[in-house]
Amino acid sequence: MANKNIDESKLKETSINIINAGQPSEGDKLTMKHDLIEQMQFLFVRVVRGRSIIMPNNNSNNIFVEIIIGNTKGTTRFFDDENKPYLEWDHVFAVEKDKIQDLGVEILVKYSVDMTHAIFGSASFTLSDIPWRVPPEPSLAPRWYRLEDENGAKLSKGDIMLSMWMGTQADEYFPQAWCSNATSTSSDAIAYTSSKVYITPTLWYLRVNVIQAHDLLLRINPNNNDNNKGSDIFVQVVLGSITLRTIFSKNKSANPSWNQDLMFVAQEPFNDTLVLSVEQGTFAEHACLGTYELPLKFVDKRLDCVGVADKWYNLNRPRINENTKEVNFTSKLNARISLDGAYHVMEEPIEYSSDFRPSEKKL
Repeated sequence: MANKNIDESKLKETSINIINAGQPSEGDKLTMKHDLIEQMQFLFVRVVRGRSIIMPNNNSNNIFVEIIIGNTKGTTRFFDDENKPYLEWDHVFAVEKDKIQDLGVEILVKYSVDMTHAIFGSASFTLSDIPWRVPPEPSLAPRWYRLEDENGAKLSKGDIMLSMWMGTQADEYFPQAWCSNATSTSSDAIAYTSSKVYITPTLWYLRVNVIQAHDLLLRINPNNNDNNKGSDIFVQVVLGSITLRTIFSKNKSANPSWNQDLMFVAQEPFNDTLVLSVEQGTFAEHACLGTYELPLKFVDKRLDCVGVADKWYNLNRPRINENTKEVNFTSKLNARISLDGAYHVMEEPIEYSSDFRPSEKKL
């Protein structure tokens, strides 16, 4: 029977691996539906601390740990506190499995002497004995291992606490781990580097439907202006550094109307304040007739096709000068304001996006 040509360039949906959740099979990357990148497999080595490691002349501030996996080497920082009972490192290494060219892992405890590095002791492990861990499985507890000399004999004193496991980028230790394929700097510089995770905030569409205003105290009376120049009325809405304006109202009286939508993008946890102001004049030169400030945390959330109820907001009249006395100001602005959580805000080009979930996590 003739072989069927398979088009590998076509889009295909990825799904969660449930059958082999304990240990990924060959060719299966355990990809989640909403992962932004293809998952890779890593060997994690966590070096926690050492004890009873006494250097010649008690020089304990130059001790560090080096891991060797084939051609890959990584080092911790130098220990620089002689007052602690343990040598604390708590350093995590992540080595990509596809780049491991050896069957074992070697842990070396070294110290600096006369501008060189000498070995105090070592510990060796076989890759086949290292377990797999897939979140949400609990993390492996570190254990104490007795160090050996260059002949493989156990030392009378000297232990190191560490843990090793196979995992993916979903592991909670991956963000703080030194990654073998993330740098090409020297081993001395690697000891002071780590991977970085940038968290994208949850974005929401903020819909401002400006409907109408009542009882405005106009600065310029359109009836006394022959050309009606500067008597146009519009609403200006400000969120952070973004400013949007409505069109000029066709009604230039004290009761103008617009019924226009203005769209913003807001981010959780909604610490910004929305500022609405009614302006009279041109877009280049205008005077404020009243303002209202609305913290986003008090804005209603809209999760379906049903719109939120419109509200009347009492406008605060700005003072023309410092000698102006406060007056009872009853001008109002009618608007319908909502945070629309049923949509997904596209913060990156659609051809590179793989997450299309709505802003509201409950949906």
